[in-house]
Amino acid sequence: MSTTLAAVQIVFLLTGNGFQAVVPASSLQPSPIFANNQAGAVAGMEWISAKLPPERWNAPPKQVCAVGMEVFTETRYPFVTKPLHESRPPFRVLEPYAATFHYLSDEEVKKGIKRRTTAQALTVCGVKPKAP
Repeated sequence: MSTTLAAVQIVFLLTGNGFQAVVPASSLQPSPIFANNQAGAVAGMEWISAKLPPERWNAPPKQVCAVGMEVFTETRYPFVTKPLHESRPPFRVLEPYAATFHYLSDEEVKKGIKRRTTAQALTVCGVKPKAP
């Protein structure tokens, strides 16, 4: 049995205004920005579903990585984290999946980091650019 982690298949880039997604098997270019609400989540899942490779029979769980791109507050936070964490619609269609969440830490904020770039988010998720 291998102890290496499966490659991340979906990266969510979370902000208080909405989210973007990256499907590394397709492209490292982020999706359009989807609204920070249920309708945006549905539109985002439609975009993601079109980019994912076809399912294999008895495929291992999809690896999902959600990254906070900015500091969140009580009034400015990403909608998708709860339905993604709880595997509620529209995210349930991804099952089985394993999701990890990476927010800006207190230490990063103390160092003055207020935003992450897409490249930093992909690095946090272990996604490396493809060689030319």
